[in-house]
Amino acid sequence: MPTRAKGEVLHEYIVTGRKLPTEKEPVTPIYKMQIFASNTIIAKSHFWYFISMLRRLKKAIGEILECRRVFFSI
Repeated sequence: MPTRAKGEVLHEYIVTGRKLPTEKEPVTPIYKMQIFASNTIIAKSHFWYFISMLRRLKKAIGEILECRRVFFSI
């Protein structure tokens, strides 16, 4: 499992989000990202950070559809 410098264990999250639908654009694209974070709050925060850089989409005009943790079985 990946760890941070502080010793926190990082988990894998799949975060799915989109831009809120409007009258001009009733169907909006859905974006899905693989994020490594210590909890769901940080995973969602990293999603908004990266999506704002990649797609110029702000948290104020978007929504998180799903944030789920990926579990591994070895």
